[in-house]
Amino acid sequence: MYDVLLVFNTNYSLVGSEDGVEIKCQGAMLANWENGTHIHFHNLKFASGSESFLVPNGITMSFHSCTFSNGQRACTNFPICKGGPGCQNKGPKSCQELSRERISEDVRSRSLGPDQVSGISGYPGIQTKEGGKFYVDNCTFDGCGGGGLLVYGYGSEGYIVNSTVRNSGNMGLEARCGGYMYACDNLIENNTSHGICLGPDGGLSHFEGNTIRGNGGEGILACTSRRAVMKGNTIYQNGACGLSLGGGSYLVENNRIYENWFWGILLKTRSSVAIFGNELFNNKCGGIKLDGNYSARVYIDGNTIRDHVGPALCILDWSMQAFLRENTRMGMDISLVQSCMQNKQMLVMTGMPEDELSLYSTSPVITDRNFLRNNAEMTQQRIEEKHYFGECCYYCHKSDVKLMTCIACHMAKYCEKLCQQSDWARHKSTCKVIRQNFTSTIDMTKTTHYAQVKPKTQTKAPDKKKGKRFIVKIQSGKEYERYNPNAQLRIYDETATVSFECVNPSLYHLVVECGKLGAIQISTKKLFCWAHFEGGGCKLVVHLDDLPPYQDW
Repeated sequence: MYDVLLVFNTNYSLVGSEDGVEIKCQGAMLANWENGTHIHFHNLKFASGSESFLVPNGITMSFHSCTFSNGQRACTNFPICKGGPGCQNKGPKSCQELSRERISEDVRSRSLGPDQVSGISGYPGIQTKEGGKFYVDNCTFDGCGGGGLLVYGYGSEGYIVNSTVRNSGNMGLEARCGGYMYACDNLIENNTSHGICLGPDGGLSHFEGNTIRGNGGEGILACTSRRAVMKGNTIYQNGACGLSLGGGSYLVENNRIYENWFWGILLKTRSSVAIFGNELFNNKCGGIKLDGNYSARVYIDGNTIRDHVGPALCILDWSMQAFLRENTRMGMDISLVQSCMQNKQMLVMTGMPEDELSLYSTSPVITDRNFLRNNAEMTQQRIEEKHYFGECCYYCHKSDVKLMTCIACHMAKYCEKLCQQSDWARHKSTCKVIRQNFTSTIDMTKTTHYAQVKPKTQTKAPDKKKGKRFIVKIQSGKEYERYNPNAQLRIYDETATVSFECVNPSLYHLVVECGKLGAIQISTKKLFCWAHFEGGGCKLVVHLDDLPPYQDW
């Protein structure tokens, strides 16, 4: 290993003469450079603990067959770090103290204001400043501290091809404040936050032929960007939506989007989008969701949208009348709601752009060339009905190869050992339930009473001693909270005599997999199950093999 300070003032090439040459940089600094300076790196490894590569105005850096683990580490739970394991904050106030001063826990992206973010964001392996440019080919970014690559500033450009970006402490790829990014034929996986983030104010960008999987947030998040093309990508098993587009113009064409934990595609806040020829299936909330889009136009043509527990298309009524109806349904005083509707500042706080005068949304153009199949609007599905017990790989969905069967549950199938290992964090909850004959037992001594549920009926309360079956409703956690098996579940019956909160990873996973969307149709799910008490009420056994009809309470 070479521990060096790199200083360049002319065109330069640094080449590893053999594999495994490792450099630990105190910093990639350039002094006395002139516009047009080009620095090339080949066959080198930049170790953990090295500083980020900073590409300033007028400089071009190219990297070929290099490996990166550099960059300052981000807090493990950024952007909502509260000081637990993995916290990197060394300042006078801990992330936990800072988070107590900030009221928002529902942080969806870096585009939110600084008052809503807690934690250290870290620094990526490579980043530009205004006017810098980099080319990356056949490189691996594994465990970079605060993201893989960042293109920042007007005039900056980043080109990434045939590379792998995984296990980063923040985003995989990011372009903002005017930066342009071209990413083609890359593997972007298992990054703490989003796979790709475009914005705020991202420049013209192009993403094609990438595999984007297993990231903690969105597969691709675009917020207040200009224009981008997303074509021929495979996007699956990300912790939020496959694509989340908010503000800008986008072409979404011939992508394969599946098994993401919220929606396949989420559109909001003036996104003009052409959605052509995509295949969307088995996303946990549904296919395509359109929130308030105001004057922006959406065109949906030639897509296959199939096999969702939720709707194929969810077009929300984003009008002043709907705002009044929904808030009064939730118990708000009608005069207070009407007062909010007349206050523009209050409407802006709900997400309305400042240059709009009221809430509205232009209807999308949906052609009859879309193929919609097996999307459930008002049902819930049993575990054994789910697609992954068919003849395809439970993780990558390949079906034209020889499949191996999970030796524990004998139901889930995989095309190779790597797919099985990659999927274990998700499958273990289902696997446990199957091995326990499709039941899950809750220790009532470890639950917390939930008092906010009102009785839906005056029928006889469940008998804790006789062990007779009754129906319970299980609700997942907060809206738009990323997949978190340790989140609190709410479980109650129709009489509200059984009403409690608990942590149960197996039930959480199955509610997300098989349940129906909640009333406001964002991301929380609900599942109705049969249950009975054992041990005089000390244990509640939930049955998952024979679900009752969907209930209206």
